[in-house]
Amino acid sequence: MKIKYSEIAEKQIKRIAKGDRKSTVLILAAIERYAENPSTA
Repeated sequence: MKIKYSEIAEKQIKRIAKGDRKSTVLILAAIERYAENPSTA
């Protein structure tokens, strides 16, 4: 499944990445896992 982020979401992710790169990686990984299998959420 392709994940499509809104402009606002992209800006927020970039803002988080400036302050905490590790958290950004964790957030994006969680979104990808959910997109692959939403029934386990």
